[in-house]
Amino acid sequence: MNIINHKNRALMRRPVILAAVLFLLLSCEEETGSSAALYGVWVSEFLVQETGEKFVTQIDVSQTKVKYHGSYEAEIVNSPDFYNEYGYLILKFTKYADFGGEPSTTHANTGKYGALYWKDLAPASVYLADAYTGYTHELKTSYEEAVAAFTNNAAATFVNWSITSPYAKKSEYPFE
Repeated sequence: MNIINHKNRALMRRPVILAAVLFLLLSCEEETGSSAALYGVWVSEFLVQETGEKFVTQIDVSQTKVKYHGSYEAEIVNSPDFYNEYGYLILKFTKYADFGGEPSTTHANTGKYGALYWKDLAPASVYLADAYTGYTHELKTSYEEAVAAFTNNAAATFVNWSITSPYAKKSEYPFE
């Protein structure tokens, strides 16, 4: 009789232990943002409606610099949260190019400041856009001007997200 009672008690404990383990597993908060980081190689394809031309753009982002292929290279001079769903990078251009040109250290905009905004950061995609006023790249001549102008609240002033295409993450490792 004691053996049966011992077995019954052991069997009755199993569901309780299983329930406790399941509760612990399910109650743990999912880590957010840890797999979504702005670092990496981002690629976007978009179609120009007026001409039907397809363009592919690539932006490489590391902790210290950005390379927008065919447009510019820059140092990141602010301290953004690269894991946040949205934000901005204040950039100091080390190379710059006019549309269709090759980035150069002697371009008039080299040494000036701009911003690269992002939103909807996910592990495999993000929206990226440079700060523009109309059709002109918004640039500042000093760091102080850039810090005052480029903020999260100012994103709507400089970016029209409705005409922005998403970027897909091509690689975790920029500047390979």
